[in-house]
Amino acid sequence: MQKYKQHTQGVISTVLKKYIAKKLKVQLKDVNNQIQEEQTSFDQVFIEMWAFHDLNSRIFQQLQGEERKQEKEEEEEEEEEKAQYKIPLLSKSDPIRA
Repeated sequence: MQKYKQHTQGVISTVLKKYIAKKLKVQLKDVNNQIQEEQTSFDQVFIEMWAFHDLNSRIFQQLQGEERKQEKEEEEEEEEEKAQYKIPLLSKSDPIRA
């Protein structure tokens, strides 16, 4: 009777272990799939953020370039205005005109 009881407990234990292992494998697969989906989602968000950052950088550089152009144009205009009102200085070698 004792041997039968031990054998039965052993069989039940083995069956339960296999059942639990199978359930855990299924759960583990589900968890791995969920992690993979979230990783894919994260990767997609990261790619979109990088693209947005890249676009922002390009726009910022373009705006800076336009701003520099505008500043140069303004400086040139100021120099032209100053040149109009400049009185040429006579050097010692220039003949004095009467």
